[in-house]
Amino acid sequence: MQTLLQLREMVGLGHKVTAIDLTPRHEGPAEDTIDGVRILRVRTPHAPVLRALAYHRRIAALTRREGRGADVAQLNHLGTGLVTAAPILKSMRVPSVVVIWGSAMKGVGPFGEGWRFKAARRLARACERQVVLATAAAANLERDGFDPARIRFIPNGIETGRFRPAEDADRDAGATPDPAWPRTGPVAISVGRLVPAKGLDTLIDAWWRVSAAHPAARLVLVGDGPLRGALTARAEEAGIADRVHFLGARDDVPELLRRADLYVSASRTEGMSNALLEALGSGLPVVATRAGSAPDVVVDGGCGLLVPIDAPEALAEGLGRLLADPALRSRMGDAARRRAVAEFSIGAIVRRYIEMYREIAAS
Repeated sequence: MQTLLQLREMVGLGHKVTAIDLTPRHEGPAEDTIDGVRILRVRTPHAPVLRALAYHRRIAALTRREGRGADVAQLNHLGTGLVTAAPILKSMRVPSVVVIWGSAMKGVGPFGEGWRFKAARRLARACERQVVLATAAAANLERDGFDPARIRFIPNGIETGRFRPAEDADRDAGATPDPAWPRTGPVAISVGRLVPAKGLDTLIDAWWRVSAAHPAARLVLVGDGPLRGALTARAEEAGIADRVHFLGARDDVPELLRRADLYVSASRTEGMSNALLEALGSGLPVVATRAGSAPDVVVDGGCGLLVPIDAPEALAEGLGRLLADPALRSRMGDAARRRAVAEFSIGAIVRRYIEMYREIAAS
């Protein structure tokens, strides 16, 4: 979705864009156009024995065909597209950029020690530019011997018209109340999968401390995952089950953010957190752990507060500070919205990509 949003913005600015969708498909159209973006799909046979060979051959063929006349190629992630396409693009002298998705933590995801990731990083080193979504990832690349002059930090972007503060949106006056939403407040919200990396056990431990000083405050967790049962039990054991609301997976996240008073992220590891960006766009002050891109997104003391990872006392202190001070929440929320529009809108992010492409072309 992030890639399509960026490509659609480029088309709107008058650029010609073609995308190769690497999802293997056995049927359906081989070519499509979505919002002006030409999309080529990788068709593969049903037979497992032939599938892998056909998949790589198709990617190679599309790369050779579309590479002719291309000004620049962008490879997303250290995966199949990079391994198959990068050497071909190099032989055709088409400048290439690789965008490194995933966790920014050393030894995890794209920075893992497996031979596949090591091989992919060697190929990525040969690209004209390496784009990272967190400055922590840039530090990892430099430790791996990448040229710092070729590394660019360009975060994800959000639709700031979709993720916006309540005062800018159509108000919910007269709408049917959501029975899952807390009846008291203020409300802190967190959005994401219920998995160990999100640190939600630490968040519930912190909320137990918060509840002692702010008994009317409520925590809303949006998302689902394998830890839902364990987290529910943890809240019950702490005696705060009535103060922690599990909403499950929802398709109305922008509306839910507009109802909340602040956002909290307790992640242990992250790459670029779209959820944090969406919170800023929604005008919410943020309390977040210093995981992945959080220090790049949240200005500590400006649009939110940053705390150490796996430190429930510090997390509770940050939450308590915002819950106790509506004026501070308002100031930080306004700053969050301004930062989201200026630094993390899709338009702002695409301008940074285009500036990089022109820099490559000029060199």
